[in-house]
Order: sequence, then C-alpha cells, then structure tokens
Amino acid sequence: MELIERYVAEVGRRLPENLRVDVEKELLSLTMDELEHRVEHAPPYSEAEVVPVLEAMGPPQEVALRYTPTSRYVIGPQLYDKYLLVVGITLGAVALGTAIALSIELAVTPTSVGAFIGQIISALISGAFGAFGVVTLVFAILEKTLPDAEKNALAEHEKWDPRKLPPVPRLKSQVKIGDSVASVCFALLALLIINLLSRDMGAYFVNTSGWNLVSIVDQAAVQEFLPYWNIIWAATIIHHLLLLIKQQWSTSSRVLDIALSVFSVGVLAYMLSGPSLLSGEMVLALAGEASPADLETLKSLLQIMLKVGLVVAAIATFVDVVKKTYRLVADMATARK
Repeated sequence: MELIERYVAEVGRRLPENLRVDVEKELLSLTMDELEHRVEHAPPYSEAEVVPVLEAMGPPQEVALRYTPTSRYVIGPQLYDKYLLVVGITLGAVALGTAIALSIELAVTPTSVGAFIGQIISALISGAFGAFGVVTLVFAILEKTLPDAEKNALAEHEKWDPRKLPPVPRLKSQVKIGDSVASVCFALLALLIINLLSRDMGAYFVNTSGWNLVSIVDQAAVQEFLPYWNIIWAATIIHHLLLLIKQQWSTSSRVLDIALSVFSVGVLAYMLSGPSLLSGEMVLALAGEASPADLETLKSLLQIMLKVGLVVAAIATFVDVVKKTYRLVADMATARK
C-alpha cells in the first residue's frame, strides 16, 4: 500500500493544485480496482503484486499529462525534470564563472572585503536571472515545438521502476511556497537597498545651499557589518530557491536552515558589542537646540532602544533555532521507526 501512496503522491505533485485532490482520489480508486481484478486475495497486497499494476499504469509524468492538457504548461511534465536539472547545472556554472572572474579582478585591482562581496552578489543575481530566463525560454520553445513522442523519449532516459518512487512527503515537510517567496524577496530587497542605497538613507531638508541629507545610519558601522549581512541574505536566497525547486524539506535543508539562524544570532551578538549603527548626525538633528546634557541623554536613550531591539531579535532567532532543532530531531526519530 505504501508503494501505491508514493505513486499517487508523485502524480499529484505534477498536477495543478486545483486538480490534485480529485485526481489522487480517482487514481487511488483505479489502482485498487485493478489490483482486485488481478489478484485473487484481499488486501494487503505485496510489492511483487503492486509493481506490475503501477508499471502498466505508466510513469507518473505521463499519467499527470493525461489529466491535464499540455497547453496549460509553459514547461510540461515530460520535460520538467530535465528542465530542473539544466537550471541547476546552469546556475552552478554561472556561480563558478562569476567567482573566478571576480577573483581575478580582485587580484588585479585590490578592493575592500565589503565591496568585493557586494560585487559578487550583484553579479550572481544578474547572472542567475539571465541564465534562468534563457533556460526557461529554451524549454518553453521545446515544449511548444517538440512532438509528444520526442518529449517522451527525453523523459524516459531509463526504464521506469515503481520501487524507486520518492517517499510520500509528510504535511510538515512540505514547503510553504508563500513563506519561501517572501523570504527570497525580502533578502533580495535588503541586499539591493543596503548595498546600493545605505548612503542615501536619512532625512532630507532644504536650506540656502540646496538639498541636504542627515544620514540615519553610521556608514563606518554599516561597512563593518555589511559582509556578514550579505552572507546571511545571499544564503537565504539560495536556500529558499532550492526549497522552491524541491517543494519539500529534507534533513540537509533543515540543517542548513538551522546553521543560517545560528549564524544570524552570532551576527546580532557582534552588532551588540560592535560600533553603533546610529548616526551622530541624526542625534544632532533630533536634538535641535538642546543643551549638551540633553543631547547626551537623547543619544543614550536612542542607543538603549537600538540595543533592546537587537537583543529582542537575537532572543527570537535563538528560540527559532531551538524550535527548528527540535523539529529536525523529531523528524529523524520518526524516520528511524
């Protein structure tokens, strides 16, 4: 019965969400009816009895295609696995080529660590989007132009074996698409804003000399913390893009998620002990005509508020680490049973 559940789940994974539940129910019913017809005894059925039935029904990608018109897809089930493989290889090649090119540039023209990391991230983002777009366009053209027979030939690179079906994803292991998309968007925006616009963040006012800017953040502190922020945001983008591709959590993805959270706690702790992010210019602007004593009081109050915010963020992230670790241990214990 487990093999049937794995088969039904694999077909369902390849279907639009609005069709998935009904098709899975129908497919389960058809499979059980066929087993009752072929096998004389009542359930449970052995693997040797189930496998021929599933082989006769066909590979999951072909079954999914029968239930959904090909025209609904930019890239259909027959080419989807190949598409993911090519996307992965292409993105890896882009990352390697970018790292090599920028490393050579760094050797020729030395620059700061923060600026170098910013260049890497900017080049990776632009290169990854370009490569992703080209690969998607090529496969979309193949989807529309190749005959079904040729697409089936590409999909069936080896004899289909029902015993090699992936396990049924547990509900708690399924990726929340909205959360991952939001994480990617937030991290990408943070990368772009802090790396490109941090010097322009502040209060603008006009005087006789024209427009003036009072910076909110201290640029020296930003440059000190920026490499660590970039590592967190870049790792977050890569991590959640992989989750969106796989659509389910694994032990390795949970370990990476925990490691990223632990690193974030360390960065927050470093920010607590490091230079203040609060700009001295902003304190002066807020104080107006205040006395030196009042100015010092205001500065201390703002510093305390900033540190309290960092402490709260560190505690919340640490609690999240504990929860994620517990979930990982529980999943590993369940898998051993």
